[in-house]
Amino acid sequence: MKILNILLLLINVIALPVTAEIVANKNLTNEALTYKPVTREFGDNISINSKVLGVERNLIIHLPTGYAESTQRYPVLYLLDGERHIYHAVIATELLYKAKKIPELIIVAIANKENMRERDLNTESEKFTRFLSSEIMTYVESHYRTSGLNTLFGHSLAGFYTADLFANSPELFDYYIAASPPLQGDEIEIYNKIIAHKNTKKPNALYFTLANAAAEGNDVANAMTNFVLLLNTKAPNNLNWHYQPLAEQTHITTSYLTLFYGISYVLKD
Repeated sequence: MKILNILLLLINVIALPVTAEIVANKNLTNEALTYKPVTREFGDNISINSKVLGVERNLIIHLPTGYAESTQRYPVLYLLDGERHIYHAVIATELLYKAKKIPELIIVAIANKENMRERDLNTESEKFTRFLSSEIMTYVESHYRTSGLNTLFGHSLAGFYTADLFANSPELFDYYIAASPPLQGDEIEIYNKIIAHKNTKKPNALYFTLANAAAEGNDVANAMTNFVLLLNTKAPNNLNWHYQPLAEQTHITTSYLTLFYGISYVLKD
């Protein structure tokens, strides 16, 4: 809880451009104090005219401090629903890097629109996956110094997409982090695809979480219980997976702790 409170406080202080900074002058009265907005740049806005999706999509790309002066190559963290998660992701990864828990990362936040979210992450997910792999990842790898180590993070419906993508295309990313994925009705199919992973070239890791049944719904909670039971019974030998129940959290707040603990877990080595 302390970590979540710190992250929320930092996001409120840093991310919102309307936060006021007092500029005091000894010769001025309190009524004459002036204010100016405190802002922080979290990344560069990039527009991609997607041929796969047939629309223009936006990315926010955050580079590590000192990127321009170095020749180093960096792992990449891709965020689904990136406009929601870029702020806490930057703060969390900077804290973890300073604590020597993870390396510095390039963060790619894939912005989405509510009217496209269901289509991209569910009904036309195969098309979105082509967009992700052939356009976004290709762009990032050709324009930035990447190390080839890639992590995908998604929450809620994007968490389901993350788990489903791992089941269908485990070679696309090295690590998959899914917060509160609603697996009901699909947990057995996803599991069967996962246990069919025999010769994947990458040492995949899957980290996933869920809040309590009251917060997530009984169907979602029961599906997760079944999914974890199946993995405990039989999982691929090369699969490094970890399920973290977050009983004290809500559906919304699992995204913060899942990213914080998940990126720590998958990049711990």
